[in-house]
Amino acid sequence: MGPIFTTLGLEDTPTEENMNKIGRSSVALWICNLGHHQCVDETVTQFRDWIQKTEETNIPPNIKDAVYCMGIKHGSDDEWSKLWNHYEATDLASERTAVLNALGCSQDTATLYNYLVKITDPDSNVRSQDHYVVIRAVLGEKAGLAAGFEFLKKHTASLIDEAKKDETSPAEDNLKSVINLVGSGITTEEEMQLFSTTLSPYTSHPLLSGTINKTLSVAKERFQFKTDHQSALQKWFDANTPSTTPPPTTTSRPTDSTSQPASSTPHDHDHANGTTPSPTPKSGAASTVITNGLLVATVLVCIKNKMASCELVVIELGEAKLFASCET
Repeated sequence: MGPIFTTLGLEDTPTEENMNKIGRSSVALWICNLGHHQCVDETVTQFRDWIQKTEETNIPPNIKDAVYCMGIKHGSDDEWSKLWNHYEATDLASERTAVLNALGCSQDTATLYNYLVKITDPDSNVRSQDHYVVIRAVLGEKAGLAAGFEFLKKHTASLIDEAKKDETSPAEDNLKSVINLVGSGITTEEEMQLFSTTLSPYTSHPLLSGTINKTLSVAKERFQFKTDHQSALQKWFDANTPSTTPPPTTTSRPTDSTSQPASSTPHDHDHANGTTPSPTPKSGAASTVITNGLLVATVLVCIKNKMASCELVVIELGEAKLFASCET
């Protein structure tokens, strides 16, 4: 992913091609999620600078999703709370949606659970039409799966009761969404068993039986897919995507809200690892770099977060070709 980030970076320039701007908006979050150290370092730094003075600075729209998400993913509880306060303070719909999505990037189960519970609280300041944004933000990555299981254990019965009492309540739709997304994250036999056990009292319930049974069926198919194809996928990536990227320098949480990650440049990282910095591709190479990288990025994100959500269409190991689609 290095050549893509080297080409696109995180800043728009007046003379660059439109393809670069489109690519930057499309893949910045993907590249950071894949652990590209420079992408993570730069976005976390921008987030920490911004969160201290949100009224004075702005984050470019093209990279806002990446900056917010990485800031929360590698940030502290205090930074999570500050971004939530920013959500409550803004009236701009697009900004509120961006923040709701980013708050689900936390890797802390307790934080994600408490965030998910906000959809059950009418005083939480999360509008009912935004409940699914919160659900998807929490359960869209593997880190949120434990929070989803905890939510189902503690809130399934109460949400069913609420749905019965008030037909206009979003409780039923919310519960079904959580069930579907928790089911889509299952990748192990233990998770499958936990899912079945948690929802076994409701498999015959008129409100949930169809959703539970369908989700279980699909989860079993995905789990079988993983069992059948994981070895082939691993061989392909071992052969075609060797990793020399060191771990990001900002994964540890700051001890206080003013902590800043160590400043670094791509050349600093390259020289520290005894490698020669990659040359910067010409501007016209952006289209080729993005085209070659998008497929691998998509599959890597899916595999890294939840292996079973990838659908393999064709694998040709001899010619190093892989065609796949991922649910998003």
